[in-house]
Amino acid sequence: MEWDSISKGVTLPQFAFPDSSRASVNHHNNILDDIKREVAEKQKREEDYKQNVLEALLGIERNTASIATLVTLIQQNNDKQDEIIGLLNQVFEMSKSQTKEEAESKYRQFMKKLSDFNGDVGTIQALQGFANTAWTVLQPMFTGTGT
Repeated sequence: MEWDSISKGVTLPQFAFPDSSRASVNHHNNILDDIKREVAEKQKREEDYKQNVLEALLGIERNTASIATLVTLIQQNNDKQDEIIGLLNQVFEMSKSQTKEEAESKYRQFMKKLSDFNGDVGTIQALQGFANTAWTVLQPMFTGTGT
């Protein structure tokens, strides 16, 4: 016998979940979705944090390398030590600027003195790199201040 012929005329009961069960399932699904979203957000925050720490460490590494370069410049240029220290002092003075205009003026003064500096190309490049780094660090301090 085939199933169709046996089941002919037989009605099976219809099972229906009460509305409260559907609501409960939907509620649990919403909770799971919220948990997944929170886990994803936490992972994103942790990844962002790790990236920020890495960038900070790389910045520290670059900065300490710059300091070592500056010390080496001063030690290797005995006859120009005072002039190099004077140029470095101008960069530090630029860093004390209260306005963007003041910083720009001091940066231009530094660049003029650097162009008059009679040193080797490597020394000039290192000094210019130091000033450019200071200038880059200063820029966000003046953004949005109207000055």
